Amino acid sequence: MTLELVKRWNGVSSEQNALLEPSTFGLHEGRQDYRGFQWRKEKVGRRLVQGRNTAAHIDLSDAHIEEWMAIDITLEDVVCHNATLPRLKFSDSALTDCHFAKCDMSSNIQSIFGKCTILHSTIDSCTGTNQWLAGAKRIADSSLLNLTIADIGVPEPNDAPLITNTTITGTIKNCVIAQAKGEQQLLDTDISGATLKDVAFPGVNMDSVTYAEELSPFILPDWQRHEVQLSDAANAAKHSSDRNIHIAALTLLSILKREKESSYWIKDRWPRGSRFLYELHPTNQLDRVRPGIIQIYDDAGLLPESF
Repeated sequence: MTLELVKRWNGVSSEQNALLEPSTFGLHEGRQDYRGFQWRKEKVGRRLVQGRNTAAHIDLSDAHIEEWMAIDITLEDVVCHNATLPRLKFSDSALTDCHFAKCDMSSNIQSIFGKCTILHSTIDSCTGTNQWLAGAKRIADSSLLNLTIADIGVPEPNDAPLITNTTITGTIKNCVIAQAKGEQQLLDTDISGATLKDVAFPGVNMDSVTYAEELSPFILPDWQRHEVQLSDAANAAKHSSDRNIHIAALTLLSILKREKESSYWIKDRWPRGSRFLYELHPTNQLDRVRPGIIQIYDDAGLLPESF
């Protein structure tokens, strides 16, 4: 069927702004039938959809579009399954009610959706760059499924998109998704099906986030408010006559200082919400001082119940 969809375009002219015109083949499931569409010319630029135009109700499944780079366009109700989209890049654009699945987006562009808004859309099991969303503006009411997503908010956390009411599965790595001014970051977002590596959520209210149960002991909501309590408890404990408590307090104060200096994240640690209880996690080789650190957390009233 795929080959038939491609062959039917032989001899059909690919006019400029093609996706703004009715398809030669009519409708497929209520959308303009551009399945199998071929545009193998380099540097498509804005020719398929001119800037400030809207392409709506289109099926681009099994298409091959070479080097599609567009600025300031709007895609609405676009379905794109099993397509090949090398060097794809949208910038300052909006995608609403779109569905990309099993597409090859092997782009060498740093961000496919830079400064874009993605609403009510799904990107599922697509391959290519990991930097899908670096520099995106907003993602809401959407699903990002079976993807590897990297470098959100790195190196500048303020460049992370605002993500709300979105389900993310696959892998999230090397990301800083921080709370900024305005709307609540990660509100009603579900990351329970994602594997997290080198990820931080500074300032984010994790009460509104669904995350894997195994992370529960390591999330301390509202860390900024609790940091003072923990610092005070550690400063008091460093004067303890118990040598183990004394050393634990100095270790904890050193960790807190180092974390402040790192500003947003510390590599190769588990994800932190408003606070990741790094010093309590058994992989961090603090066995000798861990009991003392746990005691300090307990004195500060911040020890998770599971401990």
